[in-house]
Amino acid sequence: MSSENLEPLSFINQLRRMLEYVMKPIEEKGGTFYNLVSFLDKPINRIYLANLILGKLERPKTTTYSVTTDYSMTLKEMKAVLKYEWEYCEYLEVNLPRDKEGVVNIDFEFLQFNIGVDKKDVQAYIEVHGLRSATIAELLAFGAQYPEMLCKEYNILALGSSWRPWGMDYECVPSISLMSISGSNIRALVSQHDKGNLGSKCIFLVTPK
Repeated sequence: MSSENLEPLSFINQLRRMLEYVMKPIEEKGGTFYNLVSFLDKPINRIYLANLILGKLERPKTTTYSVTTDYSMTLKEMKAVLKYEWEYCEYLEVNLPRDKEGVVNIDFEFLQFNIGVDKKDVQAYIEVHGLRSATIAELLAFGAQYPEMLCKEYNILALGSSWRPWGMDYECVPSISLMSISGSNIRALVSQHDKGNLGSKCIFLVTPK
């Protein structure tokens, strides 16, 4: 329904409600109405917002990694393909997603932010851009097929698999990387909690839906 078909009072109420919707997450992050006005004052931001609302937002092209995942394997078998010398990941076999069967090939890509970000913000970005996060099974398959991509400079995360440690008020997600111990680089599979921001050194493994 266009604004032309609304009664004046109804239109005002609609605008008031939409403004409340927009301001709530801004205020939750410490922002104000001034921040919203400053954002909308820039033409490029208004164009971005229009494309976002209309589902026409395009992302820059990125390198893709073809990953073959065998969903019939157990978590122990998946971890054994690429031996991790350091492992601190409480993810349990019972949590392993079984929504896929057999051997499946999927193209994945990296998503990285140049600032620390909250997990909810990352998930919102992923949803808006028509992506989904990798699961731990896909993360382990990626590590086994692209071991050269593991490094000390960043952690590769799979937000598609998360769990809440007993008694804790936060969730954990699995990540793989290299760790430097006693002058040697070793492969690491660890849990990374999502309390606070995830840091600019996090890379999220994602794929188009």
